[in-house]
Amino acid sequence: MFRTRRLVQAGLLTAFGVVLEVFFAFSIFPPAPYLKYAPGDIPLLWVGYAFGPLWGMISVAVKAILYTLMRGGDGGGWGTLMHFLASSAFVVIFSLFARRKSKSPIPTFLGLALGTLARVGIMVPGNLLITPIYLNVSLETVKLMIIPTIIPFNLIHSGVNSVLFFLMKLAMGDRLSSYLFKKDTH
Repeated sequence: MFRTRRLVQAGLLTAFGVVLEVFFAFSIFPPAPYLKYAPGDIPLLWVGYAFGPLWGMISVAVKAILYTLMRGGDGGGWGTLMHFLASSAFVVIFSLFARRKSKSPIPTFLGLALGTLARVGIMVPGNLLITPIYLNVSLETVKLMIIPTIIPFNLIHSGVNSVLFFLMKLAMGDRLSSYLFKKDTH
């Protein structure tokens, strides 16, 4: 059963993720300008951390769809699918390993590291399967992009978001956590 407070909190964090994704995205690899860094996963990490992997995955799906609707077409939904695969691997794996009740930063750090590796791990086959369709290029072209572009991009994207989340959690984690984990009154 959905609790009103949890739904509103997850919705607000997801909306903030959409805003960050839409307005703060920029290309970091000139040869592949369609690969854009954006901090939109940071609020979704909070959703996964506070409410679990299912809530994190739902938030990722909503963010991916809203991002596509706000930014225009993406080649028949392929960009939305790639966005969902990348961010959900990151957020879900993070939320499975990060332990919100632990006082130690190690579970959070482990979750972020494993989430980053999961994103890279899913995006290699994801790009091999989907990018030839999405960009209308040959599989050989995509294979040549894996090591110099796809892997570094995903490491940088999730790595930067991990560092920002970790610093945010260290700086204000107790205050934000106490708000997010407050029991429903209904």
